[in-house]
Amino acid sequence: MKNKSRSACYAVLGLTVNASMDEVRRAYRKLAKKHHPDVNPSVDSARVFQEIQSAYEQISSGTFAASSQRVENDSARQAKAEAERKRRQRAEYLRKKERMDERAKRKQAREILVFGTAILLLAGINLAAPKVREWYVHRAVVQDPDTTLCTLSIITYREGNYRYQVDGTSYWGEVRLRKVGDRMVASSGLPLRAENQFSLVYKRSDPEKHFVLFDRPSAQTLMTYAAQTADEIDRLQQEEMLPPLASDCLVWRIYQERGVGGWADIHFAETSWLDNIENNRGTFKRLIGSQLLEQCTAR
Repeated sequence: MKNKSRSACYAVLGLTVNASMDEVRRAYRKLAKKHHPDVNPSVDSARVFQEIQSAYEQISSGTFAASSQRVENDSARQAKAEAERKRRQRAEYLRKKERMDERAKRKQAREILVFGTAILLLAGINLAAPKVREWYVHRAVVQDPDTTLCTLSIITYREGNYRYQVDGTSYWGEVRLRKVGDRMVASSGLPLRAENQFSLVYKRSDPEKHFVLFDRPSAQTLMTYAAQTADEIDRLQQEEMLPPLASDCLVWRIYQERGVGGWADIHFAETSWLDNIENNRGTFKRLIGSQLLEQCTAR
């Protein structure tokens, strides 16, 4: 007779697969007595007895123990295979995620690069535009130049307004300034005040096209700066305990050698180079130089 499954064999004996061997033997003896052909005249008794006998023999022979081990082994292999499948699936997911993250990073880097380039281009345009305009104005003015004086009227944060006249007509202009400490300075480096006057070059046929020469103050403004520079020299030489200096001598010697930019260096001698790198030249003594000190030392 063909072997049946474990549950089928126990079912033949009227038992569950959890039944003990004592229960199996008792059930077998009971059913064997009931269905043995010698005591049961039924035509099916032989077949039923054969099924009972076969089921009992399969259970008692331990066949199902080996079958269970195979099932357990199969289950273990299936579990291992499933775990390996999930591991590979997880690894593939992580690889895909890593590739997606890498693509996202590259995309973000490209966007940052494009954005940064655009910002730099705009900044460059903003920085270059005034220079281009200044070049254009200079080019137009020098083809038909004339000169006059302009007067600073209003000085605000990093900006100055000035006025000038040509043939009785008043014109206005504005200029960008640098901030050093609490003072506003022009391209010459000198600190500016309202009513200071400087040379202005304009185009005869179009006086609105012009530029200001901040290194060429009017005679009155020049004398004002000279007096301020002399006062600054007196203060600095006292702080550095230098021999008595003829400050008026130094003022005009510096002007002859370096122009008003040299005066600007005096005014900002003690300013940090981070605040005014264009006019900071170190200590006052180094700024003046030993030759000028000898020439202008008071006798």
